[in-house]
Amino acid sequence: MGGSDIKPNEFTLSMSLKASGILGIPENGMQIHEVCAKSNFEWVPVVGNSLIDMYNKCRIREANPCCLDQTRISLLGSISALVDLYVKCRHIAEARTVFNRTEQKNVTSWSTLILGYTQENNLPEAMNLFHTVKKEQT
Repeated sequence: MGGSDIKPNEFTLSMSLKASGILGIPENGMQIHEVCAKSNFEWVPVVGNSLIDMYNKCRIREANPCCLDQTRISLLGSISALVDLYVKCRHIAEARTVFNRTEQKNVTSWSTLILGYTQENNLPEAMNLFHTVKKEQT
């Protein structure tokens, strides 16, 4: 990658991080992490999740502190995506389970779950969630 004009994308970086973790080569993973940081790919959920996975598989608990903050953002994005997936598949109970287990809920996950209950014609629960999010925001 480095010796050519071809620029890595989030999928290339994610798979490279995954390979570093599986092979247990933290030095390569950390170099790829630097590329991610310089190219702002740390913020992309698939890359952030791969960073967490690589550091865990390489048994490195003290990752770059800025990575830890961005990892939290990445995880929130993944949780929202999972809630969204369950809602789109009309598995509202599973969506609610993931949502309930999430400590830090974001606007996307709240909105997605409210939409899911609306699509299932469960307007009382949709309104209950809406009032709850309004209360928590104040």
